Amino acid sequence: MTTYFTSDTHFSHAKIIEYSYRPYLSVHEMDTDLINKWNSIITSEDIVYHLGDFCFGPRDNTKIIREKLNGYVILISGNHDRSHKTMLELGINEVYSELFVESKYGKLLLTHKPKEDSSGKNWSSFNLHGHVHNSWKFKYKHINVGVDVNEFFPKTVDELIEEYKIWEKENSSKLDELRYRYEFKRED
Repeated sequence: MTTYFTSDTHFSHAKIIEYSYRPYLSVHEMDTDLINKWNSIITSEDIVYHLGDFCFGPRDNTKIIREKLNGYVILISGNHDRSHKTMLELGINEVYSELFVESKYGKLLLTHKPKEDSSGKNWSSFNLHGHVHNSWKFKYKHINVGVDVNEFFPKTVDELIEEYKIWEKENSSKLDELRYRYEFKRED
């Protein structure tokens, strides 16, 4: 069993192709590719945390899409998702507004929109999120798990952290100021 993270698939959403400059000519092509990429790595034994904006369109379409996807899906609801009750009825296994999960990197905060932790006491490592599509992939202690910045594949936390560390090294001078501000807030 492996755990993966993804967000902002926007299955069946024609306008997202234009909004996020996705390399597809139609919704059918996008949905087919996203499903194929998902299923090429996700098995029935795996867990997928989907951090919001799963699917657009009619309820039945959401159910059909979910039935095609491998794995146990835990949804962190996004601004374009239906109610928790409806998403459960449509085949999502669990639904939350936000969630903390333990990892070997510390406690991870899973949200749809990026969330600042002004206290510094609630999570110790990273905020994994979506919502920002291809605006950016990393900011200090924030990792965008959206498909638009992850080659349209779900990723493991190890893959995400490895990429973050490379980004962090390449941007170390800019991050010094952010670290200082973050650590200073934690002292308050």
